[in-house]
Amino acid sequence: MTRRIGLAILSVLGLAFVGLFIPVTHIRHTCVICRLYRVKSVYAFVPVTEFHVSDCSRYYRRNVEPSHTHIWEKSICTYWTNLYGMSRGVGCSPGRYPIWTLDPTTQLGVYQHFENPREAKAIFADLTDEKTQGDRLEEDIFTKGHLIVRAMRAWEAAGFPGTWETWWARFYTLLSAHLVLDISELPPRSHY
Repeated sequence: MTRRIGLAILSVLGLAFVGLFIPVTHIRHTCVICRLYRVKSVYAFVPVTEFHVSDCSRYYRRNVEPSHTHIWEKSICTYWTNLYGMSRGVGCSPGRYPIWTLDPTTQLGVYQHFENPREAKAIFADLTDEKTQGDRLEEDIFTKGHLIVRAMRAWEAAGFPGTWETWWARFYTLLSAHLVLDISELPPRSHY
């Protein structure tokens, strides 16, 4: 009896030790339209996919359209852990994927400030890396997608004055004249 208990304890400890060496890969994706999150994990050779809703994805489903074809954009980082979640490494591709620089709460606010939220959907659908990677405005070092995200963050910081079209035109004009380098350099909201 004592031998069986000892063998059982050794087996459990052995399996626990092996868990330290089982590789797990996590890759996050977000839908550029609604900001639903999808995490694809591979535990050794076993794939597992999880979905996580955000306030933006809930709002989108209730107020814009109940269903749509998701446009998934991969995160800039891939995470590696062991079976217990202890980090083994991170690999990132900085400077790409503009949607990942836009907070979902800002995207939610943008949807709420469009008279027709489907027009905002069209803008977000074009914020994929595939569509924006080589699209630069004049000689700017940033892609058009990154500039749109910067303009949306500035629009939110100013309290969403006016329409997006008016805001974007003004932001782009100031940007073209090299007058806007950072959101903090925009004039106070009362000037819009």
